[in-house]
Amino acid sequence: MCKFCGHVFQPDNLPKYEYELHPGQNKFFCKGRWIMASRQSIVSFTWVAFVVLYGVFLAFSAPYIWEHLTPALVVISAVLAIWAASNLLLTQLTDPGIVPRGEQQEIAIPGEELMG
Repeated sequence: MCKFCGHVFQPDNLPKYEYELHPGQNKFFCKGRWIMASRQSIVSFTWVAFVVLYGVFLAFSAPYIWEHLTPALVVISAVLAIWAASNLLLTQLTDPGIVPRGEQQEIAIPGEELMG
C-alpha cells in the first residue's frame, strides 16, 4: 500500500483505493474522504428535524426575543445552530470505525515518529 495516496496495488498492478476494497455497504465520496451510511433515511430525517425545529424557533420565538429582550440571544443561537450543523455534517461524513489502523510498528511504539 502506498503511504502517500492510499493505493493498494493488486497482482495485475492496477492500483485500487482502500475504500474500493471495503466490504461494507457504506457509500464513499471524494476518493474515500467522505463516508456515508447506506441508510440515507436516518440522515434525511436528522436534517429535516434540525431545519424544521430551528425554523420554528426563527419564525415564532426569535422575533419576540429580538424586540423584547436582546438581539444578542438570536445571534448567539444562529452561531450555535451553524456550529451544530457543521458538527452534524462532519459526523455524518466521517466514520472512524472503518479508518484503517496503523502499521504494526506504529501500534507497537505509540507516540514516536517512525523514520523511513
